[in-house]
This record gives sequence, C-alpha cells and structure tokens, in this order.
Amino acid sequence: MRNLVITVLLLFLVHPADCQTAEPVFFSLSPKEGFLIAHRPAMSHLVRKNAYSFEFAAWQQVINNDEHTQRLRNPLRGISVEYRNFGYDEVLGKAISITGYMVFPLLQTKNNLFVDLTVGTGAGYLSRSYDPVENPLNNAIGSKWNGRVNLKFSVLKYFRTTHLGGGIEFMHFSNGCITTPNLGLNSPSVFLQLGYNVQNRVQAVSRSEIVKTKLPEPNNLTLELITSAKEIGAIPYFPKRYPVLATRLAYTYSKNGLWGAEAAIDVIHNEANFHKYADTTFVRNDILQVGIYAGTFIRFYKSQLAFGLGWYVRDHILAEGRMYNRIGYRYYFKPNWFALFNIKANYAKADYFEFGIGYKFLTW
Repeated sequence: MRNLVITVLLLFLVHPADCQTAEPVFFSLSPKEGFLIAHRPAMSHLVRKNAYSFEFAAWQQVINNDEHTQRLRNPLRGISVEYRNFGYDEVLGKAISITGYMVFPLLQTKNNLFVDLTVGTGAGYLSRSYDPVENPLNNAIGSKWNGRVNLKFSVLKYFRTTHLGGGIEFMHFSNGCITTPNLGLNSPSVFLQLGYNVQNRVQAVSRSEIVKTKLPEPNNLTLELITSAKEIGAIPYFPKRYPVLATRLAYTYSKNGLWGAEAAIDVIHNEANFHKYADTTFVRNDILQVGIYAGTFIRFYKSQLAFGLGWYVRDHILAEGRMYNRIGYRYYFKPNWFALFNIKANYAKADYFEFGIGYKFLTW
C-alpha cells in the first residue's frame, strides 16, 4: 500500500513519460446504477428510486517472479473514492467512502481481455442516519460512519493506453451493531469502467508453467484475543452499548500457502445478550457462548481473507440463533503476529465487529 501511495503521488507530480515504475499503474472511473435491497420486510419503505454512484480508483499490478505472485496470476491492488446515493435522499442520504481493493484475475486471453474478481473493504460516511426526531424512517443505519464491503466481477479489455469494460457489483454498509439500528444497506449494481494505463497490463504465465512447492510446515495453531461493542435496546429510542470479549483457538492448514482451511473454537462473553430480553430468568453464567467454527481463507502476501460458518454448542440465551457466519481480514505485521478485523453475523444480520490481535504459536 505504501508503494501504491508513493506511485500515485509521483504520477500527479511528474509526467508519466518521465516516471517509469517497476509495476504497471492504472486509473479508472466507474459510473454505476443499482438499487437498494430490502432484505428485511421492515425496510420495504426505503426502496424508492434506482441508486447511482461514481468511483475513481488507482490500481497497481504486482509483478514478481515468486511462486505466490505467479499463482495469483499477477494480481492488482488498488484504492478508490466513491460517491453514491441509495435512491431515497431524504431518508438515506448520500455516502462517500474510501475502499482498499485486491483484484484476482480469473481468466485472461491473448488479446488482453481479463475477467477479474475484486474484493474490497473500507469505510464510508453517510449524510443521513437514524434519528428519533429528525429521521425516524431510517431504520437501516444508526450511525454516520460505517464499514463498507465490496465484491465485483468484471470483464475488461486493455488497449495500449486505455481500458474499458464493465461488470456487476455487490456493496454493503454496516456499523456492526456498535450503534442501533443496524439492518445494513445492501445494493447490487451494474457498472462501466473506463481507464487510463500508465503502462500495459502484464499477462500472467500459463498455469502449467508454475512449479508448485509444498510448505514445509503446513499446520498451524493460532490464538486470537478479540474485543468489540454492541448496542442494543427494546427500541432504538433507548439503546445502550455493551462490551464484547472473545478468544479463538484455531487450527489452520495450507498445503501451498495460497488457499487454506481452518477450524476453531470460539469462546465469547457478549454482555448485550444478557439484556436482549426485558423479562427473563437468565443468570450471568448464561452469557458464556462456546462455538465451533470451520472455514477457509485465501492469502494475498501478508494479508488473508477468511470466511466460514460456526455453530454454538453452548448458548443458553440464544439471542441471535445457533448458527453464525464470519468474514474477515488478517494482516501479518510480524512472522507470527497478526491484526484482525471481522464481521460476525447471524443469517446475514450483523452481530458485531471483531477487532483483535492473534499469535501463531505452533507450526509443524
């Protein structure tokens, strides 16, 4: 990311002809049109007009002869600024967001046609959120600042100095129940992408030419410490925020280092669950949740994208149901230490964000 920022700054200060970088750089503009999904019946009143957005992005292709880069087929990394509405400006307002992207080429042809999978995470500011007096109709988002998750499939044709194409996108805004209400905003879109190439996009080598090596230590044990907060209340007029503390013991297996599988035990103290119901006979020991989890991850150099499903084997309160899912990001800032950010949800409804740190303490 540091190299990308430096490259972008140089490109604005120096004419492209005078500044040749080792890795190809691209700029793009994407107009989009979509709609808001009412994924809960209580949100049906929020669906009005089509939603529109515009995104400007800078991209850098990773060029390297190492096995990881070759197996990822010379991926791209990027950062973007997007402006959008949701089709109901009076209630949902508009949003501006910054997103970091990773682009995984799925298919390429000899005439420079690329099919890409793009995954992004970031943050956005919404001009309108729930307010009991000024904006009571917005029962989807209770905070102006929210996390943003993005998924794109695109088909792009690259020429010498330009590229163009389009695709489909799915976008999600959520505050992870740190502030209620938090049903979230989901919006699929179709988009066009028009771009300028500072250098040509490099074709990846054939998959048959890649020599795959096995990791000498494919098995790992990690321990994670997680903290968060969740706001809850009988109605959004009188919410209260409660702490969440958790730990995870995880086993991960990766044969070649690109993809991997994991299984884990989650132990969670979610204080908000104890206050979910106004009249109960629960005792404090009932707060403890124990879950078993299985999932997979893909590695992007020092980063990992992880997702999977879990099941509570102990949950006496059952505030959100037995099954949960998780999608998250891990970054190894040291060989054995990593930071993590996850979205933990139940049936596509956010439970809370997970912020934490992890340590890989055993490999074999």
